[in-house]
Amino acid sequence: MPRYQKNKQVKTAASLTASNLMERDPVNIVGTNEWVARRNLESYLETGKRSVSGPTRNSIYGTTSRRRRKKRGPSRDEILRNELLIDNILNFTYKNGWQQIEGGVHDKKWVNTRHYPEKIFNTSSIKEYSTGETHYFPVAGTENDPVGVAFDYHGLGNGQHFYIRPNKWDDMTQTRRGKRRAKYMEYVKRRLKKKAEFQEHPQNVQDQFVKDAPVLLAKGSMVM
Repeated sequence: MPRYQKNKQVKTAASLTASNLMERDPVNIVGTNEWVARRNLESYLETGKRSVSGPTRNSIYGTTSRRRRKKRGPSRDEILRNELLIDNILNFTYKNGWQQIEGGVHDKKWVNTRHYPEKIFNTSSIKEYSTGETHYFPVAGTENDPVGVAFDYHGLGNGQHFYIRPNKWDDMTQTRRGKRRAKYMEYVKRRLKKKAEFQEHPQNVQDQFVKDAPVLLAKGSMVM
């Protein structure tokens, strides 16, 4: 590098104060998790694939990568999952009264006169593996879709994987985690009830335990 170019670069770097560097948003700092997630999301929305920085040692010499290169197209399970996802997207879109704009400046975008009479929503697409057909659906963040009738992308592993999920509110009590939590709270109530009974009548509880002990030992429910 010529000397005059090197001096110019040194002056430019020196003009950046430490405060300016520290005030940068993590999304704009190359190499951070936020930067990788944004780059992969932008690449996924544009090409349908996450951004790839280039070949790695494992992709060149690894046997797993060589086996993957021999693969031709998606597997049967991937095709079935893709078809199920598209069916759910189309059914959810139709059920919530979305209408797609055809032509003009807002071509392929969406309107919903039922919930948002004065809004225009962006569009995204998903390709069907079995037919090659492209299907479109409305996308919006939860801040722009408080009713929860559009879709949004959710990233996993710093943007290495994405999945499409509607913005609808899920009842916690109907989920697996919610049901497990409800069973645990019932268990806690039973324990607290037994504790209160023991504190109020300790002798009665002890007599009942002595009475039930032989039966529990016979059933194998209690180990001495």
